[in-house]
Amino acid sequence: REIARVAGLVKQRDHRAERSGRQVQAGATLIEQVFRTFEPDHPLLRQAEREVLDRHFEDDRLAGTLRRLASEPLRIVERSRPGPLSLPLVAARVGTSMLSTETLGDRLRALLREKAALA
Repeated sequence: REIARVAGLVKQRDHRAERSGRQVQAGATLIEQVFRTFEPDHPLLRQAEREVLDRHFEDDRLAGTLRRLASEPLRIVERSRPGPLSLPLVAARVGTSMLSTETLGDRLRALLREKAALA
């Protein structure tokens, strides 16, 4: 949308009427579909793809991290209990492993109380 606006292909504000963000998005989406269909190598389309990768995925940084990780040896460390980054996995397991009338939050709080009682 931003690239189409800078290129003058869509306008957010018109002197006769103000367009909503949704209308601008729809116009930009239509322009993208036309480019993908009829000019897949158009420079604006390539620029938009690059900017999405850079802005949303930090493509260069991600690629560097993946290269670094590929060169490092894999270490498998067994733990006696779940680590701090495992909460989403534990929550998913607790949420689906037993039938209960408790909410997931209540079950996680119960787990924390059990842990505190053991400590």
